[in-house]
Amino acid sequence: MRKPQRSVEEAKGWHEKQPWLVGCNFIPSTAINQLEMWQADTFDPETIDRELGWAAGIGFNAVRVYLHDLAYDQDPDGFLQRMDRFLRIADAHGIKTLFVIFDDCWLAEPKVGKQPEPWPGVHNSGWLESPGLPQLKRYPTDSDLRRRLAKYIIRNMKAPSANDPEAIHDGGGTSIRMAGRTSVGDQACQLSDLFLQHRNSRHIIHFSYRKVSFCWPFLF
Repeated sequence: MRKPQRSVEEAKGWHEKQPWLVGCNFIPSTAINQLEMWQADTFDPETIDRELGWAAGIGFNAVRVYLHDLAYDQDPDGFLQRMDRFLRIADAHGIKTLFVIFDDCWLAEPKVGKQPEPWPGVHNSGWLESPGLPQLKRYPTDSDLRRRLAKYIIRNMKAPSANDPEAIHDGGGTSIRMAGRTSVGDQACQLSDLFLQHRNSRHIIHFSYRKVSFCWPFLF
């Protein structure tokens, strides 16, 4: 059953209890990109635990962590279980997590499976867009793709409820940036609209906890 939205006074009261957040974008050193981080064969909780411990040791209490729609498609239940494990590890170090659902940066044609080796000296040499540009171009005409991405949003925003009642999600710069630099601006804005639509679908997924989510409202 959907709970009523908190009042302004309740929201302010909650905010005043929160610590000042200090953190970083996080990916374990053993992963070149989001797929290598989240695929079952290369998910590395030992490294995640060690490196989040280092982050906590220098005073960080928050991390921003990128997901990928193809990692979810490949293994939905396993992917959500790995998200849950990540949250448990982060919580053990006193670290809050902001999950990023989409991203429009770097390589435009992501593929599941073994990921490429890093290019020494090249920043983000294996980082991936999510969804990739080929999917984004199909977005207006591919109803199956739209349903798939909607389900990805809904299940990801529901997943952390057991361990992180103050869950935060970032819609990503998804293609709000892309709208300014490619020929797929309309599709990009539709995808951002999809996130904004389904972040509020609490009647569908029965949220019983607080949630903050946002999508970057600017062009590059």
